[in-house]
Amino acid sequence: MTLSRGFPPPVSRFRRFFPSLSVALTLGSALSGCMVIRDSYDVPPVDLPEQFQGSPALKGTLGDLSDQGDQATPASSAAPAAYSVPLGTALPTWWHLLGSEELNRLVDRALTRNPDLRMASLRVSQAEARYEQAFATRLPTLSTTVSGRADAPKDGTGSVSPGADITSERAFSAGLQASYRVDLWGERKATAEAARFRVWQAVLARDDTQKTTVSDLVGSYVDYLSFQDRLRVARETKDILSEMLKAVEERMERGDATILDISQQRAAVRSVEATIPSLEFQAAQAAHRIAQLCGTTPSQLQLGSAGLDSLKLPMVLPGVPSALLLRRSDVRAAEANLLAADADIDVARARVLPTLDLSAEIGQASTHMISWLQPENRMWNLVSSLSATIFDHGAREQAVEQTRARHEELTEGYISVIYTAVRESEDALSRLSFGTRRQTLQQAAVDASQDAVDQSRDSYRYGATDYLTLLDTERTLHNNRDQLYQVIRDRYRGAVDVFSSLGGGVELSDRLPGDGKRPDDLLSGKDAGTIALPEAPAEQPRPTADLADHQPAALGTSGQATPAPVDGGWRVVLPAVYSRSALDVAWRDLQAQFGDRLNGLRLYALALQDTDTPQGDGSADLARRWFRLSLGPFADKSTAQTMCSSLSRDGLRCSVSDVQ
Repeated sequence: MTLSRGFPPPVSRFRRFFPSLSVALTLGSALSGCMVIRDSYDVPPVDLPEQFQGSPALKGTLGDLSDQGDQATPASSAAPAAYSVPLGTALPTWWHLLGSEELNRLVDRALTRNPDLRMASLRVSQAEARYEQAFATRLPTLSTTVSGRADAPKDGTGSVSPGADITSERAFSAGLQASYRVDLWGERKATAEAARFRVWQAVLARDDTQKTTVSDLVGSYVDYLSFQDRLRVARETKDILSEMLKAVEERMERGDATILDISQQRAAVRSVEATIPSLEFQAAQAAHRIAQLCGTTPSQLQLGSAGLDSLKLPMVLPGVPSALLLRRSDVRAAEANLLAADADIDVARARVLPTLDLSAEIGQASTHMISWLQPENRMWNLVSSLSATIFDHGAREQAVEQTRARHEELTEGYISVIYTAVRESEDALSRLSFGTRRQTLQQAAVDASQDAVDQSRDSYRYGATDYLTLLDTERTLHNNRDQLYQVIRDRYRGAVDVFSSLGGGVELSDRLPGDGKRPDDLLSGKDAGTIALPEAPAEQPRPTADLADHQPAALGTSGQATPAPVDGGWRVVLPAVYSRSALDVAWRDLQAQFGDRLNGLRLYALALQDTDTPQGDGSADLARRWFRLSLGPFADKSTAQTMCSSLSRDGLRCSVSDVQ
């Protein structure tokens, strides 16, 4: 048997290569046990007090203060709360404690459609892709090439004699190439580990965006309700002063009042009227802010005219451990970023050391197409290469120092985030505590002003006091009532800040995966605290679906799980959601806005991530998964497009797809 030119017999060539290959593999196996990466990464402990400094100030301020406004009960005389719930249970959906169905619907819409939240979710997808890329570098790569070449003159330039014909030579080849870098020092393992930590950082940063979105939305809603109360007070005051103006005009006709009295009363009416447009503008601004947070336009959002008395005021009981802040999403995100920087140190250290590359190729090559695939034209090779940098002016050593300095910087940043969280929590608790005292005192001022107005009216009726005194008491009452609703609003905003500063608005994640020391050890065996309520919170409907990996499940319009049909059909594809709880929120939002259009349709949810593969961790470590949503089934494409157009007009992005 003959072989093509340039390729010795495979057996003899393999015999010559085998000793060097054996040495390379033996060396790789031996050095693999000398990896420079560490088995675990630690998070430095941060000393925190047992409880917040502002917690004792909350004592004696609890009770049913849901009857706000002029009939608000002073906190000092309030009865004890009738119901309490564990703080850890209430924090993920703390806005439900306020008892407003309208607010619950707004939060559902924001969690489903807020653009910032969607962008944060897409950044998780980017981090997942980078992690998959880093994991893939740990495995061999396989590639293929097919080539054809023609060279003339056959023996090279200048080889043709004068007058001779130019001949050409053709060559054809095809083969498979495999390459693999032995991870002697754990560089690629550490790179994948750092990328995995950054997936967690992206997930937790998304959670922090959700926490901030919920807090901003509830705060804006409280502002909106407060402006409705202040508008009501201004309009009531205007009506009262207008009636008084008529009475003064009648008294002037009888000679009991002067033109100055009428002018002063008319000025008082106009002064109150002038405040109404300003309050209406501020209420409109709050509504516009709510629409933006809900991912829609103001024209597509209808808000009621209720006031702050439509909300209940939950209170955080004293005794909340400050270590609870270590589970805040922004603190956890900084923790994950710190772990990634620690893994980067191992990557930089490993890059200082030699590298071992292995490659192999097998294929067919021939100078004639007709004999290209004949056995005698087979070729193959095996190559091992151990390389090391002898001198690079200290560039790699400085790269190690740079990663260490970066880790130290992020350590300080992690500590700073924790101290910022402590400050925000202390500020929120103080705002809530001082707001309670302010409300009590301001309510007393309103009561005293009302008594003064009643007495001034009686005195003026009998001529015992002048009109200017009556007018001053009316103005004082109006200002005190308006100020009372501002104080009540600040108190509600204080409650919002407390829940947000404690990490409310997202599911509190468990200990970050992996070995090593974690700050969660500080929370071991500690009670997270309690929230006091004037009454038991209403049960919130929560549709459930029995979802399996990569298996579509359907939610019927009743919210019950139903088997997904197998006959396909056309569907309206909705934006994907991130996490199982977001699936429930998306379904509630659809029912709230499009309930009458969903008759006969189901919501299908398809889990997009496979957590059974070795590279399937990352965000799955933190119990997060993507779900693709679709509505259907529709009999034909035109019907599905009609539904999609209807949903789009109401601000919901969608597309049409044939599941077949």
